[in-house]
Amino acid sequence: NLKLLSGPMDGGKGIHQLPNWYHQITLDQFKNLNDNLNHRRIISSIYSKMINPKILSPKVIEQIPLSTNLRFPIFVENRKALINFLAENQIFVSDIWYDGPIAPPGQCPNAELASAEILNLPTHINISGLDAEKISELINLWLKSR
Repeated sequence: NLKLLSGPMDGGKGIHQLPNWYHQITLDQFKNLNDNLNHRRIISSIYSKMINPKILSPKVIEQIPLSTNLRFPIFVENRKALINFLAENQIFVSDIWYDGPIAPPGQCPNAELASAEILNLPTHINISGLDAEKISELINLWLKSR
């Protein structure tokens, strides 16, 4: 109400510029785009090689070289138990947003079933190869305990 913050499109009329302080950040991100995408491919490849194949999608794995690999999906029953297990080991992956858009419930039962089993693993620049290996090992340990 005080108009201290701008809206994403300020009403959706006309062309809008980013605030000046975004310019350098945006430019830096474009300059580092290929490095960032390569990093995500490396992390995704680690997951694909180390995690038990029974919870991986062969289609996802074959697309790693062609994808942006924003996240790496695994498919597990009792996703909440895995999230809790990982959290106990200081790995936090509970940013689940992909089951929210299925509304109203019951309209897309196959999509609801699929979204309940997907857990996306992080591939961002702050996840190192060692982090990906640790996450993979913990997931495999959790699977063995089931």
